[in-house]
Order: sequence, then structure tokens, then C-alpha cells
Amino acid sequence: MDTTKPEHYSQNRSLQQNIGVELLQQYMRWEGGDTVLDAGCGTGEICKYISQQPGVASVVGFDVSPDFISFASQHNSSANMRYHVSDVSDASTIKPEWQGAFSKVMRPAHSFIPSARLQT
Repeated sequence: MDTTKPEHYSQNRSLQQNIGVELLQQYMRWEGGDTVLDAGCGTGEICKYISQQPGVASVVGFDVSPDFISFASQHNSSANMRYHVSDVSDASTIKPEWQGAFSKVMRPAHSFIPSARLQT
């Protein structure tokens, strides 16, 4: 799979998406007012899925690729979602207002970590 072109990536990631959705359905419990951060959101398909779940108030997705964020904004948006270009490995790209702002955080490997552990 060509992971440099968002159109190709989005069209050829169905297995990854299916596994991600299955894991979310199996292990994630959404609570009223959840604010979710997807760190490394790629082209945004999982963000859009999360945004449609009962109890989810908002979703922020970020990715290091401006092209992927542009694709996500155009093809996988909803009223309770926002996308940003940011790099999880570069603290200077993380918005200060995000610290402590999320009830749930998702990483690209579709694993979850408590937001309390994200203090920088």
C-alpha cells in the first residue's frame, strides 16, 4: 500500500479500518460528553466512525501529513470533528489547549491510553 498518497491509502485500508472498528466495538465504552483525540488519524475514517457513536461530543484528529489532513477534512468530516496537522513526536506542534482536554485518546495502533497519562 502506498502510504504517501491519501487517496490510495484511504481506498486500500479496509482491513485496518475493519480491525479498528472491531476493537472499538469490543473494548471502548463511550460515555456522555466524551471528547476524543485520535493521534495519527491518517485519512480520518476512524475519526468519523467515532464521531457517530452515541455519547461522543467531539473528536479531534491529527496527523503529521498535511495531505492526509486535507483529505480527511474533505471526505471524513462532521459537525463535531476537527482535524489538525500535528506530530505526536514533536511537542511544539501540540496545541496547549489540548492538554487535559480529552476523555479518551486513541493511537494509530488502535490501542487506547488514559488521557491522564498524556501530561507533558
